[in-house]
Amino acid sequence: MSINIICGIYIHMKYDVIIVGGGISGFMTAKHLVDEGINNILILEKNKYPFGIWDRRNPHSCLKSTVTVSSKLYMSISDFPMDEYHADFLPCDFVLDYYEKYANHFKLFPYLKTNVDVIKISKKNNIWYIDAKSLRYVANNIVIASGSNNDCLNIPSESYYENFTGDMYHADQIKQIRHKLYNKNILTVGLSDT
Repeated sequence: MSINIICGIYIHMKYDVIIVGGGISGFMTAKHLVDEGINNILILEKNKYPFGIWDRRNPHSCLKSTVTVSSKLYMSISDFPMDEYHADFLPCDFVLDYYEKYANHFKLFPYLKTNVDVIKISKKNNIWYIDAKSLRYVANNIVIASGSNNDCLNIPSESYYENFTGDMYHADQIKQIRHKLYNKNILTVGLSDT
C-alpha cells in the first residue's frame, strides 16, 4: 500500500471500493465484489474487532446470554449454509463463530482494517474521500455498511412519549444500565431483531 503525505494528512492508495463497516453486511459486500473480480477493496471497521454486535469485546455488543430472535434460516448465508443440526435460535457466540468462518472461508480478512473511526466522507470530482483522524482513504466507490453498532442512538421523540414518566433507554445501553432494571417493569418498543 502506498501512502502519500499532503498537508499533514496521510493519504492511502486509491481503492476501487471502500466499505465502511466490518460487520457481516460489509463482509458479504466484499465477498460479492471479489466474486465479480473487484479485488482492490478495503473494509474499514471502527472497532478493534469485526462483526460489530456479535463480538462481545466490542462496545454496544450483545450479552453472553443473548440468543437470536431470528431463526438460523434467516441468519444463514446462502453460499455458506449452517449445518442442519444447529438449533433454530442461536447463541451470540455461535453467530460470531459462524461469521468468522464465513470470512475465513472466502479469504476476506486481508481486506479488513480495524480501529478506523471514520469522521467524514466527502465526494469531489467523482472521487470519494474518507477521513479518519490523520488518515485519508480515497476510493472510486463507497459502500456504507455501518449497521446498528454506532453512536447515533434512535430514541423515540414523538409527542405521545411526553407523558411517559419512566426512564427510556436504547438497546445499545443495556450493558451499562442493566443493574437498574432488576425487579422493574419493562416495556420494549420496536419490532426489529434488537
